[in-house]
Amino acid sequence: MKQTITVNERSINILNKLVLNRHYSGTITPFRFEFERKNGLLNNTGNYILTGNVNSDKVYELDLELRFPMNYIKNFLIVFGILFSIVSLIFQYWYLPILFVAVPFTVYYINFKLRRKKEIDHFTSKFLELYKLEYKVI
Repeated sequence: MKQTITVNERSINILNKLVLNRHYSGTITPFRFEFERKNGLLNNTGNYILTGNVNSDKVYELDLELRFPMNYIKNFLIVFGILFSIVSLIFQYWYLPILFVAVPFTVYYINFKLRRKKEIDHFTSKFLELYKLEYKVI
């Protein structure tokens, strides 16, 4: 289940406050927002962008994506891994794809899923914190 934020004036106001208070930098449009977390002393999230896209139910669906050079590098490595696996299997080296393709991609996939959960949880906690301060929700 994806985490969502309703599209209304209050939520757009809170998104603007997240940028103004320098928790995030990015752009906000009526149908999409892209935030990049500010790098702090212990924060190292420079390769990821938090995005929110409006779906048919008029809510932002939160997702984490790679930034510009990393998304193309990831796609290139996937294609290279598939070609390497095919060539290795043709020459009957069946263990090479396991060592050099399957294990690194599995580690990367698990790391990305954990990072996605962590960044979306951090964003929603900041969002709810500002929402409670602004609108005095009990």
